[in-house]
Amino acid sequence: MTSNVQKTSSTKALGFGLWRYALIGAVVAFAGPPIYIHTPEFYGGIQGLSLTVMGTIFFILRVFDLAQDPLLGWLINRFQSRVQILVIGFGFLFALGMLCLFAPSPLFSLPLWFGLSLALVFTGFSGLQILFYSTGLEMAETGGLSHGRIAAWREATVLIGVSAACIAPVFLVEVFGQKQGYWAYSLLFLGLLVLALILSRPVWRFASTQLTESSNFWHLFKSKNLRWLMGIGYLNSIATGITSTLFLWYAQDFLGADERHTGLTLLVFFISAAIAAPFWGHIAARFSAKTALMTGMLLVTPAFFMAAFLGQGDIGWFYLICVLSGLALGADMTLLPAMLSDELTRSGAGGSFTFGIWGFITKLSFASGLAIAVVLVERAGFNPGDETHSADALKGLAYTYALVPCLMKLLAVIAVWRSPINRSAI
Repeated sequence: MTSNVQKTSSTKALGFGLWRYALIGAVVAFAGPPIYIHTPEFYGGIQGLSLTVMGTIFFILRVFDLAQDPLLGWLINRFQSRVQILVIGFGFLFALGMLCLFAPSPLFSLPLWFGLSLALVFTGFSGLQILFYSTGLEMAETGGLSHGRIAAWREATVLIGVSAACIAPVFLVEVFGQKQGYWAYSLLFLGLLVLALILSRPVWRFASTQLTESSNFWHLFKSKNLRWLMGIGYLNSIATGITSTLFLWYAQDFLGADERHTGLTLLVFFISAAIAAPFWGHIAARFSAKTALMTGMLLVTPAFFMAAFLGQGDIGWFYLICVLSGLALGADMTLLPAMLSDELTRSGAGGSFTFGIWGFITKLSFASGLAIAVVLVERAGFNPGDETHSADALKGLAYTYALVPCLMKLLAVIAVWRSPINRSAI
């Protein structure tokens, strides 16, 4: 009887606190799209940083995450009794990095300023993300709530954060101008992060004591299925990294879209992904996750291919492409993490390890996509700082934005098809 009463009380307390927990996910997600979509434009088009230098820095820092993420997991485990201090520390690094990243004028060498700013952002982001997901796991274990209910709150607020991030920088740039608009965005992020950290304080007591263990890393090499899934995830997300990097340049310079359309097309893309996610879950349940995943990956290739052959003013067609590619993204978001979780459970690894490793793979693949994108468009003669572009430069931009992701998606489809992963997984 006492146990049931305690569980009910804990559940009620958590029901009240779920919105507090979810706030962190929304604010962290609010920083995501601008880092990959607006940073290339801000540093390449406004600050004048070489695209090759930018891509190299991005990639090096993401590789650094391979060593950093397990170290942060160890640090959090070591000082789990001082979770509040860790949260404040990671939040401080995150906010400082964003303020420096979008500062109107760097205080020293532009490449060094860019690299140090990103390093702060990535460290703060990784620390908060590990704490955020592991806290959700512990809330389910000790609070009597289902993982599904916590995940529903988490993913819903993440979508809100991403959607807001699609609109906010565009709106602020239109109001304050380019340099000051991005600076205003970083100040807005600072205010939201401080508010979220204050309001979420009661839920951090559930911070997990079962975070990433270094020994679990070797499961990646022992399990054939895990090796395949990691490779598939890496190939698949490179396409997203390329399109995210080149999105603004493609929409504005190639299609001639104004700021209003760039914000709305991004919003359409993410909303389409959210709407499609449950649909892909039903397809996977009826057929198999493997079949559903290959279908989603193949669906996006015609959309990308069509994007290579649009022209100035074809904004309506681009909205359709955003819908189709968003629907396909819903499969990636839903099925790949579920398949990975299933295989990690089979291999004996814990849930928090799933989040840590999959987060690293996503970071590395996005950085690889960014590096590939900026090198290819620069070699094609595209310079975001120019007011006019040659036909060859714009063609190179369009082909890199559309056809290279097609190739990566097809390689990922082949990898899924040839993989030994059970067709009935999840």
